[in-house]
Amino acid sequence: MSDILLDRMKAHLRLTGNALDEVIKQDIDTALIDMTDAGIDISSMDGKICKAVELFLRWQLNFNGEAERYQKNYRSLCDMMSKQKNYILKGDAE
Repeated sequence: MSDILLDRMKAHLRLTGNALDEVIKQDIDTALIDMTDAGIDISSMDGKICKAVELFLRWQLNFNGEAERYQKNYRSLCDMMSKQKNYILKGDAE
């Protein structure tokens, strides 16, 4: 995980400082693992992948007290990506 991704996610979460960096890094890694486990190819790290990571972080941090909303949005986006051929991991396509 790059520092650029960490900085980008912190900006989306409106966080400054470094106090939560380790927590955010762990959650970013968990989001990427979760997407890979769902058969999503994360190698492009394009806008949809980054948006999914952002939604995952907002869910985990209960951003603005709306964890459930962010969980649903994350799951919905992952479900959509897992069905699009440009996001399907090689070997998972039939």
